[in-house]
Amino acid sequence: MQTEKQQTEKNVTDSQSLTIYIKAKKHAKVYSPCVTLESAASITCADTEIKEQIRKMQLHRFSPAEDESKKSMMEFFSMIRVIELIQSKYPDASIESIGEQDFIIEYIRQSPLPWLDRIKIILLSFTIFFGSAFTIMAFNNDISVTEIFERFYLQVMGYKKGAVSELEISYSIGLAAGILIFFNHIGRRKFSEDPTPIQIETGKFENDMDDTIISGAEKRGHNQDAS
Repeated sequence: MQTEKQQTEKNVTDSQSLTIYIKAKKHAKVYSPCVTLESAASITCADTEIKEQIRKMQLHRFSPAEDESKKSMMEFFSMIRVIELIQSKYPDASIESIGEQDFIIEYIRQSPLPWLDRIKIILLSFTIFFGSAFTIMAFNNDISVTEIFERFYLQVMGYKKGAVSELEISYSIGLAAGILIFFNHIGRRKFSEDPTPIQIETGKFENDMDDTIISGAEKRGHNQDAS
């Protein structure tokens, strides 16, 4: 068996002239309190054994008992902290960071009440559905769609339309089809591989939120930098 000293000497020898590439994620979500480097970043190098050892290195450990009322906990890291951690074991290795220089690790606790999350989704779906319906009706009343249809029908057909005509039917079908085409999906099925407008706006919001959180952590001095 190799002693710890012999293993350390072997690691130093193997890491000479070795380049390690790291691509950190801006916002990594983990479900275990023990955060390894592979949870926060993609890591590769020519030596497979060293790569696996680096991936398993512990970057941080959340304390689950710190605040049990919170569903998630966040820590903010600088890439310098990661480089320092790797160099403590492989001092002669060359490290190239090709990803984020500051990033977030979010530890998410498993919800003890999954049925509560389902109830929230159902309530949110009802709110969006009826809220959207009310918005469409308010818009139609605001621009007097009924009056416009009556005048248009009279000008084209020469006589007044009934309670429901081809205009209302076509308008309703066209409105529903337009919404489905614009949002590019029905349920989980998409019409094309392009991202939907909601996915685009959600991505922009998440990026802006992450940048703001990281900036705020730096100002307060809460990010984990080099020791």
